[in-house]
Amino acid sequence: MIKTVVPSNDGGKFNLWIDGTAYASNVGNGGTTGAVALNVGTYTIGETAGSDTSLADYITPVIGGDCDSSGHVTLNPGDNKTCIITNTKRGAIVIYKRTVGGDGTFSFTGKGTDFPTSLSIATSGGLGSQTYTPAPGSYTVNETVPPGWDFTSLNCSA
Repeated sequence: MIKTVVPSNDGGKFNLWIDGTAYASNVGNGGTTGAVALNVGTYTIGETAGSDTSLADYITPVIGGDCDSSGHVTLNPGDNKTCIITNTKRGAIVIYKRTVGGDGTFSFTGKGTDFPTSLSIATSGGLGSQTYTPAPGSYTVNETVPPGWDFTSLNCSA
């Protein structure tokens, strides 16, 4: 079994399992169980988070190679099979709201995979923010300017 992490320089660590038994601990990108001698039969591969890693920081792992997408692989006599588990790190979108002349609660609409369609940010002392960690992709956020407020600027950076 081979572990792949996106981006490749991500420091996540994972424990690699076959039928509930750990065959490698705290492996990062390119880590492997090495060759594992198993009897003929069907097996299920999987993973758990290793040291200082949270699976919530990654999108649902993609399993491939000789395994099906559920992590199942069948070995026949003489088979040598390789399964690959790929974890992709979630990004972060931080929406900052700055007000001049008072505080309030401001409504936004969002669009994109794994991202809320509506959200609000309350300001205190003229500042407020919300952080989201969606899967990699394209996202749109628009503010609905409430009565009594004027929209003055928008800054977006990557």
